[in-house]
Formats: sequence, structure tokens, C-alpha cells
Amino acid sequence: MDQDIEIQIIESFKQLVRSAVLYAKQADDYAMPDNTNLPAAIAYLQRASSKMSAAEALYWAQHEILMRNEAEIIFKQFDAFADELVHDYATDHSQQWTDIQFNKLMDAVNDSAFALQNS
Repeated sequence: MDQDIEIQIIESFKQLVRSAVLYAKQADDYAMPDNTNLPAAIAYLQRASSKMSAAEALYWAQHEILMRNEAEIIFKQFDAFADELVHDYATDHSQQWTDIQFNKLMDAVNDSAFALQNS
């Protein structure tokens, strides 16, 4: 495959992951007690999920180019965060675990090539 195309695929993938993380940050912010707006949190989570789903689809479609264990860790941690936010919203529980899962997601992202400071 042409190297320029591979670079475009890698950059598109990074942008999707970063966009998903930024929307996830908004979702987490709106889920917290000092700024609670759960409908907004769920709306931002939906946007984050769309971006992360697109990133994961691209990842598996171009696995030979994009294969990185850290990406798979991020996908798994994003799912844990999303599941926790929805569960807490559905059961009217404290958002403490949502924030814990979000912080784990950020740790995974910041320890990867997708770190926001690497933009």
C-alpha cells in the first residue's frame, strides 16, 4: 500500500479516537454532581460512541496498518466508561464510578500515541 495512504489512514484513526475522547470528556463533565445535566451527558456519550465506533471499524478494517495493543485497551476502557454512565443514569446512582471509569480511559489514552498532547 502507498505510504501516503497509510499515513492518511493512521491520521484519520487518531483523529477519530481523539474526537471520541473529547466528547467522552464532555459526557463525564455533565454527569458530575457539580454540573449535572444527564440528558446532555447522554447526548455527548452518543457522539463519543459514534466516533469510537467509527475508529474501531477503521481499526479492524485496516488492522495490518493500525494494529496497536493500546488501541484495543482504549476501546475496552471506553466501553467500560460508556456502560457505567448509562447504568448510573438508568438506575439513578451516583456518578462516582462513571468518573472513575473516565479517569481510567484518560490514563489509557494518555499512555498511548493518541494522547491529546500529541495532537
